[in-house]
Amino acid sequence: MPISEICNRDVIIVQGNNTVLDAAKLMRQHHVGDVLVVENRNGVRVPVGIVTDRDLVVETLAPELDSNAITVSDIMVPGLATVKESTGIFEAIQYMRAKGVRRLPVVDESGGLAGIVTL
Repeated sequence: MPISEICNRDVIIVQGNNTVLDAAKLMRQHHVGDVLVVENRNGVRVPVGIVTDRDLVVETLAPELDSNAITVSDIMVPGLATVKESTGIFEAIQYMRAKGVRRLPVVDESGGLAGIVTL
């Protein structure tokens, strides 16, 4: 069974120039623990990073930085691990384990954001 069958397609996204405060408000509004950072490439929303609730605490709150002055691209986790929609569920879980991630964006054949799997 492909990962596309179980991924959440309602993904909360931000642009790299959005503030950390913007991201935190979106997480609160949508009751989620992460936002995906996307870039628009020829009309395709390509995931380029992720910011989690933990990132907000560790990278912004703990060092007492101004969350309205820091952008998500400043604290996002780059080099995002992704899988294609056609990837099998078991293979995707193994990949998450190998990469040490609990959140895995799912992309379509053009590299555009299709969904996310969270464990």
